[in-house]
Amino acid sequence: MRKWITVSGPAGSGKDTLVNNLITEINIEQPGAVDKVDYYTTRKELRPGEDPGAKYFLTEAEFDEKLRRGELPFWDTNADYRVGIPMSGLEKNEPVIINMAPKYINQLRELVAQKGAEMFSIYLSAPQRQRAQRIRLREGWLFEEPVEDRLENDIAKEGSETEQVFDVKIENKEGGFDEVLKEVLPKVKEFLKK
Repeated sequence: MRKWITVSGPAGSGKDTLVNNLITEINIEQPGAVDKVDYYTTRKELRPGEDPGAKYFLTEAEFDEKLRRGELPFWDTNADYRVGIPMSGLEKNEPVIINMAPKYINQLRELVAQKGAEMFSIYLSAPQRQRAQRIRLREGWLFEEPVEDRLENDIAKEGSETEQVFDVKIENKEGGFDEVLKEVLPKVKEFLKK
């Protein structure tokens, strides 16, 4: 049975960090136990640690073609670029971890039912000041509007997003990521053992 673990939350909350740490920790105990679903993006600027030759960087035309063929069931615009989750990543036989926009959680639940899969969802939030610092450091150059405006837009969306049902909701407080991992990791491991 397919098992999907989702990590959702607003920009700058630490989703990528949580995804990467979960994969590392789980695979230390059991190599290859869980994989990551890489998203496709039209973003041209690299984040720290990204490979410019990675297969997930697409041109606008390539992204449009994948959309036309129905290969990206979940996609969104972020600043001046697009990101999309490929269906091929969801069709892997091993458990996968997906960094996914909160607004798609209910649609993914419908897909879970169709595919006979199981899902464990995590909502990660963080204080606004902390998120602003992370965005500035990581990709502040991407936004024409000030980072604070971006956060205000995220906050306006968060009300409806946090109404979604998640298995775990946790705040990534400044300097407290270890606590987040300590709380979330055992729950993910338990889900994988079912």
